[in-house]
Amino acid sequence: MPRIGKHIYSQYGPEKMVNALQAVRSGEMSIREASVHFDVPKSTLADRVSGKYSVDTKPGKKPVIPGDVETQMVKKVMGLAEQGFGISRRQMLGRAATVCSQLKLKNNFKDGVIGMDWLAGLRRRHPVFVLRKPEKLATVRSRMLNPIKVGRYFKDLYEYSKDMSPTEIWNMDETNLNMEHRPVKVLASVGARSVPGRTGNTREGVTVLPCVNAAGEKIPPLLIVRGKTERSLRSFNTHEGPPGAKWTYQPKGWMIDSIGVEWFREIFLPNCGTKRPQLIILDSHHSHETLGLLELAQENNIMILTMPAHTTHYLCPLDRCVFGPFKREYDAVCSEFMSTNTDNIVNKLSFAKLMRTAYDKSFKRANIVSGFEATGIVDWNPLAIPVSAFATASAFDNPDIELDESEKELPGDNHPLLWVVRKVKSVATSEPVVSQTATTATAVISQATTPTHDFATPSTQNILSATVVSPSIPCPIGASTLSLQVIPTYFDSPNHTGDHQNLVNFNDSFDVNVTSDTDPFLPDILSDNDAAEILASLTDSSSSQTAPAIVELESSNKWSGTWNEDLDNIFSVKSTNDVKPKPKNSRIITSHRLLTSDEIINRKRKEFEEKEKESSKQLKLNKASLKKAAAK
Repeated sequence: MPRIGKHIYSQYGPEKMVNALQAVRSGEMSIREASVHFDVPKSTLADRVSGKYSVDTKPGKKPVIPGDVETQMVKKVMGLAEQGFGISRRQMLGRAATVCSQLKLKNNFKDGVIGMDWLAGLRRRHPVFVLRKPEKLATVRSRMLNPIKVGRYFKDLYEYSKDMSPTEIWNMDETNLNMEHRPVKVLASVGARSVPGRTGNTREGVTVLPCVNAAGEKIPPLLIVRGKTERSLRSFNTHEGPPGAKWTYQPKGWMIDSIGVEWFREIFLPNCGTKRPQLIILDSHHSHETLGLLELAQENNIMILTMPAHTTHYLCPLDRCVFGPFKREYDAVCSEFMSTNTDNIVNKLSFAKLMRTAYDKSFKRANIVSGFEATGIVDWNPLAIPVSAFATASAFDNPDIELDESEKELPGDNHPLLWVVRKVKSVATSEPVVSQTATTATAVISQATTPTHDFATPSTQNILSATVVSPSIPCPIGASTLSLQVIPTYFDSPNHTGDHQNLVNFNDSFDVNVTSDTDPFLPDILSDNDAAEILASLTDSSSSQTAPAIVELESSNKWSGTWNEDLDNIFSVKSTNDVKPKPKNSRIITSHRLLTSDEIINRKRKEFEEKEKESSKQLKLNKASLKKAAAK
């Protein structure tokens, strides 16, 4: 097969062939005259005139794998990439060779090994099929963003926050700033192999604990430095940090239980206002579940809700829209600081000022509000979580989740959290909702208000319009009607057609009507008779028709059934189905919880009492052993 770049085929434009064909069919010219006049090959023109090949047949050799089979291969590979099981170029060549072998496709590959030329041709025929570098995602995060667990979290979140204003809903989380910052990109000469970027001399980090509310307000952060005594704080110019910030120390610079209680009592309560109740949404770190903190929160009528474990990358407002800009600003500020003077260096003396500059630039009202909107907290909108977020969890089974009736009927090609909206609607129809924060929920339920989301399309009609789109595929909403546009994933259904123009209209009964008009995959497939014969023989194993000298289905072939099933076997993720036993006294928690509920606080009190008894018992044993040793 010739390499891409050597244009040995089709030295004429397609319009010349069309004009020549029209001239011959109209009787104006003969095939020879038209060939000379329009400068097209005579034999090629004769094949088009006789109907041996259609006028839109692509020049060059026919692909080894039929067009429809290729298209399904591309869809399956893209679906695997969404799930976090992406296939590399080498793997793709190996699996394509397996397809040729199992389907008995005639080819001229040397020793059955497919080369990069075939892959380059595949990418030309399927422009949506590109090479991407995947982002890091821990396995535990990839399997924990489950639509059932996330849906239950949103259902309870609605109940807890429906009567609260944005100023009463808070989010708190920790992040780490390293004094060895990441240098930003700089201008340099073309071809430079290495461009140095100066950094600090220490990798020591500082834990920053900010807290923000849905109205875009923030309270002074808590900063934890590494040290065993208060002397460790003297190395920092703490007065140059954010106004009102509290500085503390810990041997490893981490968040611990005692610091969590200290933060709540000395920072949050004095700055959260007098309105009650209030809600704090945070992760399941053990320092957030200290008994002293929970009792203090319950006394002050402040609810603490944890997100499902390992889901903060999509459900935590600070993680979603604030910490990213914060760290980028910090890197930029540090890089600029070190590039202005040879004596400048990022260390404990300069850290506080640099951190404050980045903090002021990134902790803006717009970023904070966007974080709460993007995570569906305010205004309450589970559909703000993109469909692609749940792709990675679909590859893992969750046999331990018990489903109720509403959760068993999850729509296959629609948003995975659509069932939560239906469930909340069914409850809210009997009880009118009066809420300042659940604007989107009210709009979804009553269809009586215009949403204020950035992703909503303004309209004079009082109908909710939310858009959940993939950033790489434009999905405009029609001007005549407003509708919820949902982009289905490619792994939801084995018979999915791959269409991305699916409009799901919300009516009073939340009926879902999906229409498919177009296909996002736009391959240049050869539409020839041989491919049709191949597909016919592969689809119907009982058919006696076979494509001569191209495909031969043998009864001994272990890949029985349709060719689509064969592709499923080749392009699939294998699972051992081994269930690992849970460790004894395991404290693994995977779902959300209201930490200030009586049930959890009573359980923690019991655990605390048992720990105290065990500690007291151990202390008595130690004293007894010391007395014995002294007597000897």
